[in-house]
Amino acid sequence: MNILSQTHRGNSIRQDLKRKTMIEFIQNGEVIQGTFKLDKKNDMSNGNYIGVIDCDTKACWQINSDTVISLTII
Repeated sequence: MNILSQTHRGNSIRQDLKRKTMIEFIQNGEVIQGTFKLDKKNDMSNGNYIGVIDCDTKACWQINSDTVISLTII
């Protein structure tokens, strides 16, 4: 069985990212792990891509919600 889409996955991840969250995701074939928070200025609020800020380096990222492996709210 293949899951083609998860309708509310992006919205639920956005809710979790309103606070500092340890997140692990895949980007360009590599696993990225870090502490991120929702970037309210650069997030479009719908769709698969979520705008976040790295809490350590203050760098902006775009995360595809389909590539999220795990997350832990701190």
